[in-house]
Amino acid sequence: VGVAKPVIRGMSLNRVVVVEQGVKQEGQQWGADHGLELDGFNIERVELLKGPGALAFGTDAIGGVVHIKAPTLPDAGSYRAELAYSYQSNNDLQAASALASGNKNGYVWRVRLTHQAYADYRLPADQFRYNRYVLPLYDRRLKNTAGRERHASLLAGLERQWGHIWLTGSVFHQESGLFTGAFGTPRPAQLTPDGDVWDIALPAMRTTHLKAILNAQILLNARDWLEVDAGLQHNLRRELAQPHQHGYTFTLPSEESLRLELTTATLNVRYQQHWIPRLDGVLGASANRQQNRRGGYEFFLPDFELVNGGVFLYEKYAP
Repeated sequence: VGVAKPVIRGMSLNRVVVVEQGVKQEGQQWGADHGLELDGFNIERVELLKGPGALAFGTDAIGGVVHIKAPTLPDAGSYRAELAYSYQSNNDLQAASALASGNKNGYVWRVRLTHQAYADYRLPADQFRYNRYVLPLYDRRLKNTAGRERHASLLAGLERQWGHIWLTGSVFHQESGLFTGAFGTPRPAQLTPDGDVWDIALPAMRTTHLKAILNAQILLNARDWLEVDAGLQHNLRRELAQPHQHGYTFTLPSEESLRLELTTATLNVRYQQHWIPRLDGVLGASANRQQNRRGGYEFFLPDFELVNGGVFLYEKYAP
């Protein structure tokens, strides 16, 4: 639960770019068990981009771009409120989300709060096989797969005839247990029920994603306009476990096996121009700076600094 990766024609992970409000989502997306730090309730529609148009979001979008669209803002002088609830029986998931937004004299705002919790997964099986050993699944549940998620986002902005400026801030936090049978060497004693299908024991993962996005669109004349999308993201992923080797468990002062801390600053500028009849074009530039810091008693990725940028020109001919 909470771990989903978009796949486009067999390509995923770093080959597929996920964009929210014009800014590329930057977390630990290279791992198959690293989900998207997004609030599913805060998505109104999804656009899929492939081919030359995907280059506007970076050269790593080989598979394509999944563009997340947030709920539209209310018309001038109106307000909107929404309450949503979801339930899933396979893990007793319960989720609730509240939305409030408004538009008064061109001043727009939107607030969303989401909370969800889920218990250990149910499966139509009472045993599984690991390294030629048959191990039990008590009560047909995957022990220690429960979790909790909390999301909050706030948008404030200004809309005028010359365009708009929006500033959005959001926080995503997830805590989830990791099934013992998928972490190290499982033993029957570790699979015994603890009497609580909602608790989160070791091993577990905790992820916090903070994000601030500035969107601006400025009309330059009747046909041309300038778009600016700037983002600052801080992704912290922690995996907690006791050290193990060949079925033996050791004790260390810290239970933090892996700590991945990624800070990303992004700037995208696009000029929508119509210089030549029958040609619609976009002239753009993008820059990206990342800083990765690691911790924990396991080594997975080194500390690194990354700076990249590029320019592009995209023209579309209409006969």
